[in-house]
Amino acid sequence: MRPVSELKESISFSQRALLGYMYVVFALAAYLLFQRLRATSLVMAGGLVFVGIGSIFLAFRYLSVEYETLKRYKDLLYFFVTPVLVFYFLITIGFDKFILETAFGRVWLGNVMYFSRSVLDLIGIPYTGIGNEIILACPDYPGPVTLLVTEACSGIHSSFLFLAFFGMMLVDLRAKLSWKMGTIYFVIGALGTYSANIMRIVVLSLITYYVGFEAMRSFHDYFGFVFFIGWIFAFWFFVYRRVQGSDREAPREAQPG
Repeated sequence: MRPVSELKESISFSQRALLGYMYVVFALAAYLLFQRLRATSLVMAGGLVFVGIGSIFLAFRYLSVEYETLKRYKDLLYFFVTPVLVFYFLITIGFDKFILETAFGRVWLGNVMYFSRSVLDLIGIPYTGIGNEIILACPDYPGPVTLLVTEACSGIHSSFLFLAFFGMMLVDLRAKLSWKMGTIYFVIGALGTYSANIMRIVVLSLITYYVGFEAMRSFHDYFGFVFFIGWIFAFWFFVYRRVQGSDREAPREAQPG
C-alpha cells in the first residue's frame, strides 16, 4: 500500500485540476437531474445530457494536463462520448420508437424475460407473473410488487449503443485488429451486453425481494444505466489496451541505415 504522503503528492490541487474536479461535479449533477426529469420532460432531460457530456469534455481538458494517464486514453473517451450524444439525440426526437414498437421489439423483450426468469429460477427467488411482468413479495409493501418490463427497459437501447461503440472503435483500430480478433471481441461484447441487460432485471428483482420497492426504484433511476456503462467501459478498456499493447509489442522491421 502506498504511503499517505505519497498518495497526496500524486493528487494535484493546481488551478487546472480544481477546475477539472468542478466540471466532474457538474457532470454528476447533470446526470442526477437527468434521471429526475426524464419522466416528466424529455426535452429538458436531453439538454442535460449535452450539459453533462460537455462538462466531461471540459473536465478532461483540464485534468489531462495534470494526469498523464488521461492523455493515453483520450481516444477511448471520444469513442464513448460521440455515440452517447447521437444516441440521446435520437431518443429525444423519438426515433427509437421505430424499433421498440415493432415485432422485433416484442420478440427481443420476450427473450429477455425468458432468460431473466430462468436466472431467478436458478437462484431460487419465488415470483409469479406472465408476459413482461415479474411479481415479487416486497418487505416494505403489504402486498406483492409488480415489475413491468417494457421494450424500452429490455436492453435494446444499450445493445444498439454497444454497436455504435464498436463501430467507432473500428474506425481507429481497423488497421491494428484482424478480422478474427475483431469477430471474437464483437461476440464477447455482444453476449456480455445482452447478459448485462438480463442481470440488470435480475438485480432489480433481488433488490425488490430482499430490500424493498423504494431501494429498487432508486437503483433503477440512478444506477440502471451506470450498470450497463460500467460493463461496456470495462470491456472496451480491456480491448483497447490489448490492441494498443499488441501493436507496441509487434516486431518492427529494421530500417536501412
